[in-house]
Amino acid sequence: MKEVLIIIKEDAKMKIFHLKHIIVSFSLFIVVYLFLDISNTHTPFGVGLNPYLGLHSSMGLLFGVYGGIGTVLANLIIGFKQGYASTILIPYSLINIMASYLPYKLWYTWGNSNDTKQSIPSLSNIHNIIKFILILMVTSIIYSLLVSLMLDINIDRYQYDSLFTLKYLLNTFNFSFIFGVIGITVSNRLNIGLELPTINIKRKYLNKLYKVLFIVTSIMLILSLIIFPKYQDLGNYILYSIIIFLLVYLTKPVIFEIQKKKYQISIIEDLMLFFLVLTLILFSISGVFAYLTSLEVVGVSSSLQIELFSLLFMDIIVTIFFIPTILILNYVEKEIVKPIIVFSKATKYVKTDEKINTDKIIEDYSKYINKKNEIGTLSNAYIKIAKDINKYILNLQKITKEQERIQTELKIAEKIQKSILPINFPKNNNYQLYAYSKPAKEVGGDFYDFFNIDDETIAIIIADASGKGIPGALFSVKTQALIKSFANQGNNPDEILYKTNNQLCENNEESMFVTLWLGLYNINSHELIYSNAGHNPPLIKEKDNYHLLKSESNLVLGVFEDIGYEHSKIILEDTLILYTDGITEANNKYGKFYQTDNLIKTVNNIHSKNVKEITEDIMRDVNKFMVDIEQFDDITLLILSNKK
Repeated sequence: MKEVLIIIKEDAKMKIFHLKHIIVSFSLFIVVYLFLDISNTHTPFGVGLNPYLGLHSSMGLLFGVYGGIGTVLANLIIGFKQGYASTILIPYSLINIMASYLPYKLWYTWGNSNDTKQSIPSLSNIHNIIKFILILMVTSIIYSLLVSLMLDINIDRYQYDSLFTLKYLLNTFNFSFIFGVIGITVSNRLNIGLELPTINIKRKYLNKLYKVLFIVTSIMLILSLIIFPKYQDLGNYILYSIIIFLLVYLTKPVIFEIQKKKYQISIIEDLMLFFLVLTLILFSISGVFAYLTSLEVVGVSSSLQIELFSLLFMDIIVTIFFIPTILILNYVEKEIVKPIIVFSKATKYVKTDEKINTDKIIEDYSKYINKKNEIGTLSNAYIKIAKDINKYILNLQKITKEQERIQTELKIAEKIQKSILPINFPKNNNYQLYAYSKPAKEVGGDFYDFFNIDDETIAIIIADASGKGIPGALFSVKTQALIKSFANQGNNPDEILYKTNNQLCENNEESMFVTLWLGLYNINSHELIYSNAGHNPPLIKEKDNYHLLKSESNLVLGVFEDIGYEHSKIILEDTLILYTDGITEANNKYGKFYQTDNLIKTVNNIHSKNVKEITEDIMRDVNKFMVDIEQFDDITLLILSNKK
C-alpha cells in the first residue's frame, strides 16, 4: 500500500511539472502576441515580423512536447479569435506541435554515437552552440516548408508573395535563436527544471525497431511516387512525405543517459555567455538599423520586401561577426580553457597519505606537454610537481616507518631501563628506602640503584649521565653495571669510583661523563660511608631540619683517568635525600629555576616520616612549580631514612 501511495504521489508531481511547462509556454506566446497586437505590428502566418514564431522551437527545445502544447494552445485561441477556419488552424497546429517537438528530439538523439551520456540543453561550449544553431536551422527549414505547402494547398497561392517561404524561414530561425539563447541561459543559470526524455530500459531494441520503420517508410514513399505518379499532386506528396518522415523520426528513442548535474559557472561558460549577449545585441541593432534604412536601400515601399531585407541584413551582419568570433572562441576553448579545466581536476588524483597517480596525470596532460607555450610549461610543471611530491611522500613514508621503528625501540628501551631500576623497596625495621625516577624522554641518563653487599651493608647510588635519551641511557647502564661489579668486590666507595672512572675513560670518544653519589649503609649501626663524584650534595635531616650534607665533591666520572676520590663517614640519625639536578634546575614559565633553597624549604615543611609520602610531596611541589612547562631534564629522587 505504501509503495502504491508513493507511485501516486510521484505521478502527481510529474503532472504538475508538465502543467508548469505548458503554462509557461502558453503565457510567453500570449505576451508576445499582445505586444505585437498593441504595437500594430502583428501580421498573419509570418507575413511580417512575427517573433512568436520562434517560441515554438525554443519552448519545445526546453520543455519538449509540453512546450509545444502550450504555444499551440495559445496559437489556436488567437487563430479562432481572428476568425481563421478550422481547416487551416488544425493542420497548422499539428505542424507546430511537430516543429516544437523536433528540436527537443534532435538535441537528445543527434550526436556522436560513441557518447555514453547526453547533456541537457546548454550553450556552455562551442560544440553545443553549433549543435544548437544546426538544430534551429533544420527545424526552421522543415517548419517553413511545411507551413508554405499547407497554405499553398488550402489558400490561393497567388495571395502570397513568392518570397513567403524564405521570410517565414528567417522569421522562425532568427527569433528561435533569440528566444532559445535567452531561455537556455536563464534555465541553466537559475537551475530551472527542464523536460527530460524517459530512458526506456528497452532502448536498444526500440532503436532497432525505429531503424526498420524508417527504412520501410522510405521504401513505401518511393514506391508510391513510382507506381502512382499520375494521381499525385506534387505539393501534397511533398507535404505528406515530410510529415510522415517527421512523425517516424519523432518516435526515435533516446539511447544515451542524460546528465543532470547542477550548472556550474566556468571560464568558458562566461565567455560563451558574453559572446551570445553580444550576438543578441548585434541582432537587435542590425535589425533596427536595417528596418529604418530599408526604404532607401531597397528603393521600394513594399512592407514584405522591407521586412525581408531587415531579416536578411540581421543574419548577414551577425554571420560576419559570428563566424570569426566562433573560430576565436573555439581556439580559446581548445587551447586554453580545456587545459585549465584538466589542470583544475588534478585534485582527484591526490589523496591524503597516498602517492599521486602520476600515470593518470601524464595521460591527461600528454596532449599538452609538447606545446611551446605557457600551457606546455604548466603541464610539464604539474607532472614534475606530481613526481617530486611522490618522491617526497616515499621519503616521508620511509622516515615515518623509521620513526615508528625508533619509537617502538624506544618503548622497548624504556621498559628495559625501568626493569633495571629496582622497584621492590626493602621492608626493614631499621630503615626505610624509596626511589622515584622520571626521564624527560622515553629513556634518560639518570638512574638510581640499591643492592645488598652483605647481610649488614647495602649500596645506595644516584647518578646523572651527560646528555639525554639513548646515549645517556647507555652510558648510565654501563656505569651502573661497573659500580655494581666493583662494589661486590668489597671495595670502599672511593675505590669503587676510582676503578669505575678508569673503565669509563676507556674508548670514551664522545667525552661523556656521569655525576654520581655512592654510599655504603650499615643497616644495624647506621654508619654511612659515602663518596661524591661531582653530584649534587644530598640533604640530610638533623635536629628536625634539613641541610646540605658536607662532603668532598670530587671530579665527575669518565673525564680523566687515575683520579683519586675521597670518602666520608657519618651516622645517619634521621633521613637522607638524594636527588639529581632535574629537580633543582626545573624551570617555570617565567624562566626561573626551582633551586636547592626551594627544595630545602619544601622538605622542611613536610611533616611525614614516610619516605614514599615525602617523595610524593616533593614531586607535587616541583610539578606545581613547572605547571604548563614541559619537563626539560630527567628527575630522580632516592630517600633513605633511619627508623629509630
